[in-house]
Amino acid sequence: MGRSTAHRAQIRRELPRALGGRSDGKLRRLEATKGIRETYQYRVGVSAFYFAIDDGSIQFYDGCAEDPAVVVTTDEETWRDIASGKTTTSAAAASGALTISGDRQTTKCLGRIFSRKEVRAAAKAAITAAHQH
Repeated sequence: MGRSTAHRAQIRRELPRALGGRSDGKLRRLEATKGIRETYQYRVGVSAFYFAIDDGSIQFYDGCAEDPAVVVTTDEETWRDIASGKTTTSAAAASGALTISGDRQTTKCLGRIFSRKEVRAAAKAAITAAHQH
């Protein structure tokens, strides 16, 4: 496995922990998920991962979801820029560097579960942890 591939794999392993999860991929951000049963797919460069929300629980998975309610797609540079605070999700979307597909209400729900501040901090922590390994 090359440095870049190993680095991406490490970031995928670290991201759920940085979002408040445990090593088994189960996350603790439960209060915002009550009554929600949806899947949110992220495609970052060649990497893909998703979160399955099920009425009070969040599970992190590597790979592609079967029928996600929302799909967030971007390149690795844009993802890093969002994580570092160099740009915002809104600015990346406006420039076309990031796309979000799914209905508006579901997209808002995703924003409530994973606020920009929390996701940014988690992504930054995951990248930092990956660099340390």
